[in-house]
Amino acid sequence: MRIDELKQKLKDKTIPQNVYIIDEQGITDQKMCLFKVKDNWAVYYSEKGNKFDYVEFGSESEACNEFYNKLV
Repeated sequence: MRIDELKQKLKDKTIPQNVYIIDEQGITDQKMCLFKVKDNWAVYYSEKGNKFDYVEFGSESEACNEFYNKLV
C-alpha cells in the first residue's frame, strides 16, 4: 500500500484526521505519525515530544500497513 492508498482507506474507515499525521508538517502531539526518515519510513505515536513504539521500515508499503493496523 502507498500513502495515497492509505489516506483513502483511513477516510473510508472514517478515522478522524486529527488523530494522525502522514508525512506532512503540523502538530504531532497525541497522534499516530508516519514520516520519511532518510531512506526509511518511521511509524510511531507522539505525545508531549516523546515518540512511543517507534519503528522504522525500509519500504513505504510496510510502513503504511503497520500504520493502518495501528489505527484500525
